[in-house]
Amino acid sequence: NHFLKITIQQWASTGATLAAYREGLNETVLLLRFDWGHQPFAYRIVTNGLSMTGTWLHARRYMKLFAFWPLALKPDVKSALVISYGAGNTAVALREMPLLSSVDVVDVSRDMLELSDTIYAPRENPLRDPRFRVHVEDGRFFLQTTKSTFDLITGEPPPPKMAGIGNLYSREFFGLVHD
Repeated sequence: NHFLKITIQQWASTGATLAAYREGLNETVLLLRFDWGHQPFAYRIVTNGLSMTGTWLHARRYMKLFAFWPLALKPDVKSALVISYGAGNTAVALREMPLLSSVDVVDVSRDMLELSDTIYAPRENPLRDPRFRVHVEDGRFFLQTTKSTFDLITGEPPPPKMAGIGNLYSREFFGLVHD
């Protein structure tokens, strides 16, 4: 109760209000909402007291490039894999691509994935697109065990300074992606 209140108070000073809260197996996730004209304008995800991602314009712009850039270089992509869902910015970009026939999303946190229902209206939520399949598990394990192949593999992983995330920035991980 003490640390959660401190974190919420810190963000309240920036105009944020608590939109959702989840206590997961590995994390405490706060979904903070920023309003403009009494309407949701942007969201920020704070995990274990640290800001991870959000839906501000600058975040949406650069995270969507994780999808748009490879698609610009190889426009005939039919299948994609997103490792680490975050706020869903990269997944939203993939949803906008009509030629994609399937998109798999892998994240270790069921709670993080469920926040998508709060961030997005039902028709805008990429996880509600019938082309999307959601897997709650570790991205490296998924790559090691899936029989599927993908034309595009991208993601929205947390910063490498977070405990356990360094594995998604390792030579071994990128070897699995390549394979």
